[in-house]
Amino acid sequence: MPTFVIQSVAPDGKKQKIVREAPEKQKIIDSLLTQGYSIISIEEITETSHNIRASVKNFASFFRKRDYSENLAIATRQLATLLAAGITIAEAFNVIIDSADRKDPLKEPLQYLLKGIKEGKRLDKSMEKYPDIFTANYRGVVALGMNTGAIADAFKSLAEDLEKEVSLKKKISAAMTYPTITFFLSLVLNIGLFVFVLPKIVVVIADLNVKLPWITQALMVFMDYLCNPYLVIITLVMVIFAAYQIVCYISTPVGKYNYDFIKLRLPIVGYINRCRYAEQFCRSLSLLIKYGVPIQEAVFISGKIANNSFMEQKLVYPIIDAVSEGIFIADAMKRTGLMPLTSVNLIAAGEATGDISACLKDAAKMLELDLTSALQKSLTLMEPFMIVFMSAFVLSIVLAVMLPIYQIIQNFGM
Repeated sequence: MPTFVIQSVAPDGKKQKIVREAPEKQKIIDSLLTQGYSIISIEEITETSHNIRASVKNFASFFRKRDYSENLAIATRQLATLLAAGITIAEAFNVIIDSADRKDPLKEPLQYLLKGIKEGKRLDKSMEKYPDIFTANYRGVVALGMNTGAIADAFKSLAEDLEKEVSLKKKISAAMTYPTITFFLSLVLNIGLFVFVLPKIVVVIADLNVKLPWITQALMVFMDYLCNPYLVIITLVMVIFAAYQIVCYISTPVGKYNYDFIKLRLPIVGYINRCRYAEQFCRSLSLLIKYGVPIQEAVFISGKIANNSFMEQKLVYPIIDAVSEGIFIADAMKRTGLMPLTSVNLIAAGEATGDISACLKDAAKMLELDLTSALQKSLTLMEPFMIVFMSAFVLSIVLAVMLPIYQIIQNFGM
């Protein structure tokens, strides 16, 4: 999907640069004009080939991504507790930094934030140096807490949400641990079987002077392949090159859009990803609305937090456009068909009663339960699938070895 850069004047008279993906230029123009923007210029970003350094950097960073959520949840909870006890924010940061382990990945960022506080910089502005750690949602809530004087409450809300996110990630990790260990253990055992045991048996079978079944011939070809180091090295190089090209493609706006679309459409995993996105979206939106962020801005930030460009295009931007036209959020969500109806009904009830933040929080809790249930079901299905897969693999090896022997026995019998 094409990406456009729009230079515009916002309804409040400020110049604003907007980057948005859309199937065609006119749809963006119509959407922005409806929201009261004046468009100065609009141009499409054309995809150019990556230079070698940028491509290698993207490829390396794809595998170096680190999850800071658990460390950040602990630090945020400590900040909330210390600030609630009446300690100044500078002293609170000092306490956390002093008590942090030398290898704590947040120690350096926290020291930078403390330095900014002492120099009189805004905390949320200092956090912008570490966007991978302090997300737009995190910085936005901190800014709201500072503006309203409720910084301790802001950190408390952030801590609660981060703790839920960490708990959810642990559930996903726990659900995937058994299948992953089983798969890799079986892979190692089968490689050992192919490299050290089967070659000796295959040599005997090849000398039997009988017409070999196709499954035995396939096994022998595969064995020759595994025992040829040059072919294995060439294959590994090809796999690495293919992975490099895929990562580079995913790094582009179009590639990320297609990748995010596929993630939502995969069997079983797709439903889990949809539940997770919806849960993160509702939870972030609830928090932002609670602290008085305008609806359109809150929806935009929440969509960015969940980090799925397909859902941004098909859910977030349509909601923003609908809200600007005076349509309720629940009705806009229902139109897209991408949010569970139970969640939509809860949000509609919140809009009717004027307590949309609480209803969004309830919707997030319900989606979290659905996600946990889906993970449990996927684990239940994965175990028998792994057993069937491994049984079929072992059976194919046994047939490849035993069928020629069976043919010889038949020949002798005749």
